[in-house]
Amino acid sequence: MGFLFGFNSEASTPVPTPPQSIPDFPTQTVWDAFVTSRGGSAPGAGDSRYWDRPTYPTVFDSTETSVATFNSAIASASPGEVIAIQNGTYSGKITVNVSGTSANPITICAEDRAGVDMSESEIEINGDYIYVCGFVDAWFDINGQYNLIFDNTGNGPFASSTHWTTFAGSHNRVCYTTFDAGNWQCFFIGSHSVSLYHRIDHNHFTNHTGGVSGASEIAQIGQQNENVNSYVLVDHNYIYKHDPSPFTEGELISNKSGSN
Repeated sequence: MGFLFGFNSEASTPVPTPPQSIPDFPTQTVWDAFVTSRGGSAPGAGDSRYWDRPTYPTVFDSTETSVATFNSAIASASPGEVIAIQNGTYSGKITVNVSGTSANPITICAEDRAGVDMSESEIEINGDYIYVCGFVDAWFDINGQYNLIFDNTGNGPFASSTHWTTFAGSHNRVCYTTFDAGNWQCFFIGSHSVSLYHRIDHNHFTNHTGGVSGASEIAQIGQQNENVNSYVLVDHNYIYKHDPSPFTEGELISNKSGSN
């Protein structure tokens, strides 16, 4: 299975809007059939979260005014709740140890889309069925399952991490996000034993200079020398002005596992 991208290497400004005419492929049926043919389990079967365009929340159960109270509200959140943080600039790690359910995920978000600048802080997700949206300049450590990261913005490079998103767990999705990537790797998806069935789709990557040795590509899927299947789907992304120099790999994606 190949990867589907829009790609433009022209060094012109302003950065163009991603085209809307990228064909709608692969479909859920095609992808599920491919995965099952390789011995996996259909990741999108009956799971609209895996395929649909997420909706940004407009009604909140609470709106917090600091990272400390935001973390406290998250820690006591119940399935189905939406916890927001007021628009502004913050710093400090956000940790999510609670879980939602398939029918009632927990959402943590900025009050408005792109309304909260996290000043290169980490958002660590250890639970399942967590939706995260609206943040600028946060980096993600995703360890749970069935989590959805959307409508965020990353403006690299970060001083604290060479990766915008690190995946473990399974069935996590990052979509509809803009990466002004700088010299850092946008995604690192770990080994087969801890990282399966993710989807990276409908994102916009731009100004990626590949200035970090060994992390000059947009994404690395799997670990070196692992002869395993990861079943990761990367589709409908738009890449503009990708330059891997001064390193010689010249990759968009470092694909170190099978059945992606």
